[in-house]
Amino acid sequence: MAKPKLNKITVTGNLRDDPVLREGAKGKFLTMRLIEDHQRFDRDTNKWVDDGIVGYDVAINKPNLIKNAFASLKSGDRITVSGAYEPVAYLTKEGQAALGHRINADTAAVDLTFVNVDINRPTPDPMVYDESPHYYDSTDMAADEMDERGNVL
Repeated sequence: MAKPKLNKITVTGNLRDDPVLREGAKGKFLTMRLIEDHQRFDRDTNKWVDDGIVGYDVAINKPNLIKNAFASLKSGDRITVSGAYEPVAYLTKEGQAALGHRINADTAAVDLTFVNVDINRPTPDPMVYDESPHYYDSTDMAADEMDERGNVL
């Protein structure tokens, strides 16, 4: 019997930078920083107000998704990703305990709320169609590729 994925998360936000193609011990992977902004409706002022942001380091390991995301996504794009969530504890420069957020994405999609897209369906390449899941872990990246919080640079 299948078990539920309790650490699965879906997040919509904007890309801070262009995606970066990297290579680690387990092969190629794509990283990107996703910024999710939170707003809430203030009944006193009858307006939407900002309620903070959350940043996620997103890694993609599926070969076809790497190829299509790298070719399609750019800084500022509003996207939705879904995958395994991993909280990462770290200390700030001031010595305060804090929590970082990582997602090993199974899927990524452009948010069509503010844009339209043309879908280009490439002919499948059987040599690239390995969809077996393998997850990125921090050992795939050298320490100089992460900031003091463990976020991808």
